[in-house]
Amino acid sequence: MRYETGITVVEAGRFGNSGFAVRGVEENRVAVQIDGLHQAETISSQGFKELFEGYGNFNNTRNSAEIETLKQVTIRKGADSLKSGSGALGGSVSFDTKDARDYLLNKNYYASYKRGYNTADNQNL
Repeated sequence: MRYETGITVVEAGRFGNSGFAVRGVEENRVAVQIDGLHQAETISSQGFKELFEGYGNFNNTRNSAEIETLKQVTIRKGADSLKSGSGALGGSVSFDTKDARDYLLNKNYYASYKRGYNTADNQNL
């Protein structure tokens, strides 16, 4: 998405991004779907941030798909409520994840390993 014009990742929240900005419209005005399922709006946008921010879990991201499991990302710019449902005022971002056939093509098994490390200054995966 780095080289896609009119699209930026809004960097805020616990995991570094809280959504997408499509042509300047961001947060819950851009619909996000993972495998066709609409992702819920962030709690902070509904006025509950001040009430629950002490718990530290409500400034979370709507983009919870792991990069290595993605097969395709579709970006639609502009109002797209007809195809993506309500909330797609700025546009929509649809993630399609891999299914079992993508991992088991001509194989009987699949194994994977992932490690991670992060601090306030560095992040390695």
